[in-house]
Amino acid sequence: MYHYDKRSYPGSSYIDSGTSSGMLPMSNLNTTASKMAVPQLNTELVARAISYHGLPLQKMWEGERGENDLQKQGLGRPDYSVYQMRQKYLTFQDRAKRLRLHQFISKKADDLFNHLLLNNMRKPVKPNTEEMNATVPIPPYEVFLNVDAQEHDPERRRNLWKYHNSYQG
Repeated sequence: MYHYDKRSYPGSSYIDSGTSSGMLPMSNLNTTASKMAVPQLNTELVARAISYHGLPLQKMWEGERGENDLQKQGLGRPDYSVYQMRQKYLTFQDRAKRLRLHQFISKKADDLFNHLLLNNMRKPVKPNTEEMNATVPIPPYEVFLNVDAQEHDPERRRNLWKYHNSYQG
């Protein structure tokens, strides 16, 4: 934890780091704090979201995060092709829900589109060819028992099971 050095006077630009290294300039702390305040967004995911939700999400995004935020992210001209294909199926009754969703997406964009989330995603494991060739389908249980066709009758089996349960009960 950082605290002011007792030897320093008020207004000093150094603080004691509490380590053996001694004093750290406060200017270094301010730059690291400002870097941490604005997380990097995954521009590919943002572009896909804008493409899916269209101009309404873009307008909500610009209202929440500033007019030039998408340009700062590197998204100059979003592609609305997916939204245009979906638009004919969107109902007016669901418009309020979509607007609330767009507001949520634009407010929580730092959490939803954080580029660090991709590093934590698990990639699907595909079995290698040896594992795929090593498994075979198992035949039905009766194949191993040498059962007659009469004994294989499912109705007879249910009746035997009922009798067995009533005898124990």
